[in-house]
Amino acid sequence: MKTKLTPLKSIRRKCINCSVGSLAEVRLCPVEQCFLWYYRMGKRPINSPQSDRITLPVNIETHTKVKENLKHSAQMEKLC
Repeated sequence: MKTKLTPLKSIRRKCINCSVGSLAEVRLCPVEQCFLWYYRMGKRPINSPQSDRITLPVNIETHTKVKENLKHSAQMEKLC
């Protein structure tokens, strides 16, 4: 039985998937415009103003795309 992923672990998995499995590439990711960039290491950023929540100013279109991408990644993992 698989355990449910936390949002931060899901983001980490998405970033690893995006960088073709390379943990070094996740760390060196140049795409700072990405909504997930701050959380790519699977942890909340130290300089986050609210360390207990993931909050970034983002428009609804970007939020919807990120949510769909994470859902798609979870579905793909189930198939593997």
